[in-house]
Amino acid sequence: LREVPECELLIVGAGNGHKVLKLDHLPGVQVVGYVPNLPEVISGSAISVAPLRFSAGIQFKVVESMAAGLPVITTSSVSAGLGTEPGRDLLVADSANDFARQVVSLLKDEGLRWRLGQAGRVYVQSHISLQGAIDRLRAIEDLIA
Repeated sequence: LREVPECELLIVGAGNGHKVLKLDHLPGVQVVGYVPNLPEVISGSAISVAPLRFSAGIQFKVVESMAAGLPVITTSSVSAGLGTEPGRDLLVADSANDFARQVVSLLKDEGLRWRLGQAGRVYVQSHISLQGAIDRLRAIEDLIA
């Protein structure tokens, strides 16, 4: 907020813990929780921040943001799990300070936002397929059946 006072952070996703819910009162922060239509939220956003600690399975929120052309900042483990190239397909951060720096750099650089958004979209189009996702889900089902 110090660097980009007009920015607004929407915290989207089910299962927000007590600490996250307490952030809702801060200026520029809105804890939204579960949304039935993530593409609607994505379409109104400038960037997507996904500080996911675990990279098991398919990172649908990250992939959906990238497919929509939204630049993404996520952790190195998620990037590695997707096979993306940090700095080309998305940005990587593994600490709160790193995330803040990456967010500020994207908010202040429209060209960088556009380039990363387009690169992310191209990555998804060329590396992620619906059939691949279905195959992974079936493999998981087979393991637990």
